Amino acid sequence: MASDAAEAQPGVDKLENGHADERCCLRDLVALQERPERQDREQQGQGQHGASAAVAPGAAAAAAATSLPAAALLWRCGGPVVEVTREPAEVGPGSAGQGTGVDNSGSGADQGGGAVWSSPFQDYPTALPSGILAALRVVADIAPQQAGGRRGYGLDPEPSHTLLAAACRDALVAAAEHGDTDMLTLLAADEHFRSAAFGSERLAERTRGVLLAALVWARTQGAVELPVLRWMFAEGSGPFAAWRGSDAPYLAAAAAMQEAMLRTHAVDTQLLDELHDELRFGFAADGRTLLTAVHLASTGRCPLRVVEWLLKKGCPAGEPGMAYGCAVGLGRVPCPKPEHDLRSEDQDIHKSRPVLDALLAADVPLGTLAVEDLWRLSRESFVGYFEWLVNVAAKKLPGGQLCAALGGGGIKPRQMRARLYAHALWDDSSECLVKPAQRRTAALLRLGLAPPALQRGVMRLRHASPLECMKPSYGSWFSYRLRDPLHAALGATAGAVVAPGGPCCAPEAVAGQLQAAYGGRGKNRAAVCALPAAVGLVAGVQARMPELRRAAKELDAAVEQQRRRRGQQGHGAGVATPAVAEGAPCVAAAHAHDVSVSAALGEVQGALVDARHVIAQVGKAAAAAQAGGAGGSQQRTWLLPVAEAVAAAAQELEAELESPALRAAAFVVLAPGAAAKAAAAARAARAAASKHGRMNRRWEAESQAARAEAEAAAARNAARRMDDAYDCADLLVACAAAREVFAGEASAAVAQEVAAVAARSPPPTPRVSYGYGGGGGGGGGCSGGGGGYD
Repeated sequence: MASDAAEAQPGVDKLENGHADERCCLRDLVALQERPERQDREQQGQGQHGASAAVAPGAAAAAAATSLPAAALLWRCGGPVVEVTREPAEVGPGSAGQGTGVDNSGSGADQGGGAVWSSPFQDYPTALPSGILAALRVVADIAPQQAGGRRGYGLDPEPSHTLLAAACRDALVAAAEHGDTDMLTLLAADEHFRSAAFGSERLAERTRGVLLAALVWARTQGAVELPVLRWMFAEGSGPFAAWRGSDAPYLAAAAAMQEAMLRTHAVDTQLLDELHDELRFGFAADGRTLLTAVHLASTGRCPLRVVEWLLKKGCPAGEPGMAYGCAVGLGRVPCPKPEHDLRSEDQDIHKSRPVLDALLAADVPLGTLAVEDLWRLSRESFVGYFEWLVNVAAKKLPGGQLCAALGGGGIKPRQMRARLYAHALWDDSSECLVKPAQRRTAALLRLGLAPPALQRGVMRLRHASPLECMKPSYGSWFSYRLRDPLHAALGATAGAVVAPGGPCCAPEAVAGQLQAAYGGRGKNRAAVCALPAAVGLVAGVQARMPELRRAAKELDAAVEQQRRRRGQQGHGAGVATPAVAEGAPCVAAAHAHDVSVSAALGEVQGALVDARHVIAQVGKAAAAAQAGGAGGSQQRTWLLPVAEAVAAAAQELEAELESPALRAAAFVVLAPGAAAKAAAAARAARAAASKHGRMNRRWEAESQAARAEAEAAAARNAARRMDDAYDCADLLVACAAAREVFAGEASAAVAQEVAAVAARSPPPTPRVSYGYGGGGGGGGGCSGGGGGYD
């Protein structure tokens, strides 16, 4: 870690990816072990204190904060120490701004009070790191398309409107909110996260700006602590140090300060100071940062204090005169225009004058670009702008040489006056103004910026002449020397960066995509992707194991009590009597218990198959990466210890679910009924074989009846052996014999069905008649005939 970050956080060692992987594996295992206990505690709390929790939400939040699982403490190792004393979703008006020094107005949804922070990922302390990364893969596999709204031809989708970018935004903010340095490290190395937010292409740069803006808004609302941000952007060691060249945090902070100013009528630049002095974010070298802030301030979406702060910090202002032209107005945005773009066509000269004063006070130079493309300005903006140039700017210039300053040394004052007058003359004729005093030319004449009278007359004559050759050669009247660079600079920033309330509140922004991919849209399990699916299945079975054990004990006690009532002590053979078993009240409980155990066993076996599949896939990926030297494929090898642990847990659960202690009592109750059903199937098969059926299949009915009788006899013998083994407390042998009973019942039932089909009489064959019409006779041959036959 860099020296400045090390001084800010003493004792913090460099966090390598290997350490983060190991801790995340450990967190997966701890969460796997704690989830059943936590679910039991939550269910008990809901059942006993549901009403009191609804009445006292503060007490519930305090109890939840004090009962954070051990997995939530593992990511504190080796990273910045951040005390978590509250649930982020419970942040209220009183605590929303602690530690930031900025009034946390939030999204502006509640103008009457403080903003309430809502975490983008609920129940993060119990989330599986592998599940979050797998959720990103699930979102990345969705066909890339714009999640909301329409976009123009040839335009990239807005970063806040893409599914993957929205999921990456939620994952980044949630991990930073909880100070999860391990998860942040893994996100910075994840291939899908890097494909969305890392890179030099335009879309990746805009997406990166949206993610940084979301972090800034979380910081303004007190959800993200400054030590975490220092660690993230530490020079040389921070996983997101490469993002420090972005200027999006300053623009997002300007939008947040505007929200705060609307509520408190006060502006504090402490957040900007943190971004510049603590986190060392940079300014755009082409002046894009200042130009965007100037445009936002002149349209009422940014405090003037932000522009003054940027000028004080030495933010580049672009080419001479460009900032002044940006403050006056952009004109119509060229098509195609992205939806929810930050560029605005409606500007008021009265709002622009304070910005112009700030630029002039900071000695931002004037230049030719300050008076280029004047056709984009309305008459009021044109007149007001030149009144400010003459009455304010000229007084600060040496000798009051306004035209010389506007010319920048390349255009002489006389030529500048003629140029301004030509633009005004053309714009006046296009608007067809009647009153001479309302014309732009009249304003220039009044302000002393018009050429001499003789030259003005010549210019009017040439302008009014229909001959094209007599028009002055001033180039194109509708030039784009200022407009195109301005729009290119301001259009590079996504509109979601400066959206009120943050990128999540931008129009048609995608929300909850990561939560949906992690938790599953339908069954709301722990996860529905790759390894977390197996983890969720194992965790669910572990949560039901106490109930299954309790049911097995109750069933065993019920069997013992029934035997005592019949005058039998210990494990007697009377339990196996079919009549007793069929009439016993514990048969329904035994059947329900057996169904529950079988369902849990199926889930565990499915989880075991998934875990082994992940182990095989990770092994193949590691081998391919080692052979081909592909670094991206090695990122998933850290899932191998988790998959092996899940497979081991699934094997343990499988062994317990199949153990005699859990199933013997149910088998003893259900096996006599199964033996009775096998005997009934054998009798039905013999009765079917004794009927007069088809001769060619009578032997098959006889053989199936004999098979059913043999299976019934084997089931009866197995039931006796089960009773003997249960009497001797040999539960393993008793369970094996019970399974033979169940298998015999199934085989006898199949044999009975086949015997019934074989003995069934065939349907009668339909009688077909072929008739020939009678014909007359003589001559014989083919022409005669008549009659018919059956």
